[in-house]
Amino acid sequence: MPQQEVIPPESTNLTERMEKLEQLVYKLVEKIDSGATAALALAPTPRPAPVPRVTVESDKDWSQVPSEELKGSKARGAIEERIYRAFRAVADYNDNVAPSNSERWYIGNVTLRQLSGSNGQVVGDWIKRHQTLVDDHNNKYSLGQYHNKGRGDVTSVISW
Repeated sequence: MPQQEVIPPESTNLTERMEKLEQLVYKLVEKIDSGATAALALAPTPRPAPVPRVTVESDKDWSQVPSEELKGSKARGAIEERIYRAFRAVADYNDNVAPSNSERWYIGNVTLRQLSGSNGQVVGDWIKRHQTLVDDHNNKYSLGQYHNKGRGDVTSVISW
């Protein structure tokens, strides 16, 4: 077994200890370089195979997909369409079925999340992109963010 140089802990001179450490590091690097260079010359490392990219169905018209198929899909376009259909279902219910505000639903993150089955963050992003549409509908009936409080799950009343 080769003899290793040890830096004595009783050495109080920090500069001396640093120099010894540097010498040890240089020796170690030289050993690694000489062995690694020979190994590299003999056997080059193979490149990893490229990972195939997954293509997204961006050309698909999700508005034409049946609701049952749409509910089972995780594609980005399908999620957007699910949230839109959930919005339309609540808006149609408020416009055509509910006779008064006590039966209407405020359209917000929780309502759309429950109906669409989508992640709250994704629903929030959708609402931001369609803020005017959502606000116009809620303002039409003077529905505020606490309007649905204590009413339970919207899916017990509305579906799409």
